Amino acid sequence: SSSISKLIHINKLPNIDFYCDTLYCLGDESIFNDLSFSQNSEIVNWNWDFGDGNLSSDKDPIHLYLYPSSFNISLEIEDGNGCKKDTIMYNMVTVLSMPIADFETSDMFVTELNSDIQFINKSENASSYFWDFGNGEFSVEENPKFDFYKEGSYAVILSVENEFGCYDEIEKFVYVYPEYNIYIPSAFSPNGDGLNDVFKVKGNGVVDYRLEVYDRWGGRVFESNNIDEGWDGGNYNFNYLENGNYLYHISIYDYRGKNWVYSGEIKLIR
Repeated sequence: SSSISKLIHINKLPNIDFYCDTLYCLGDESIFNDLSFSQNSEIVNWNWDFGDGNLSSDKDPIHLYLYPSSFNISLEIEDGNGCKKDTIMYNMVTVLSMPIADFETSDMFVTELNSDIQFINKSENASSYFWDFGNGEFSVEENPKFDFYKEGSYAVILSVENEFGCYDEIEKFVYVYPEYNIYIPSAFSPNGDGLNDVFKVKGNGVVDYRLEVYDRWGGRVFESNNIDEGWDGGNYNFNYLENGNYLYHISIYDYRGKNWVYSGEIKLIR
């Protein structure tokens, strides 16, 4: 007969545990923290399955889900002794749909004398609203009406949230113009006395401008695309023209894109 005796060491399995938030908004990164440990060794390998077909071997991975749903999370660990353990948490992570911010306005282009704008909320899956009108004024109404008063362009931002705190925002511009009006003088006296020396058109709400001046034979003596530039009674050769009546043709586009055309006579008196 013969016999033999050997000592067999049985290692304890590692303790597996991990942590992550359970609710995320679509577009937020999910952060997973491994809390596993082994009494006899260190954890050396991690195999994560995020439930959407994506895997990771990082200790504390970060993952971005691309669609809303509930996901099973599984983790397998291995320590330095080759001992493995795994676990699965069913429906541990829920990714929520995002609200969609959107709005329309009663008018994108208004004047100072009629600057009330009604905002129509077109947002989806939202439960709270915050409006920033771009001038230091705010509102939490769902469909506010606001008077801008002063001329300018305003970036209006609508921020929305759902009941889970998921957030979206949208920005659109509204424009407040001076009330359109135009003044065209009937005569001017370019004699250098500082009074009425230039034929100049004045107006508000003008976006595009074109002035042409002709003599009585139909020859063009002056043109300009700048409403702040006037005619001093000279021609293209910088020669002063004679007293008399000259024809003007003015084409204007206002802030709404409407075309205004004016033709008439301007009297030059030195």
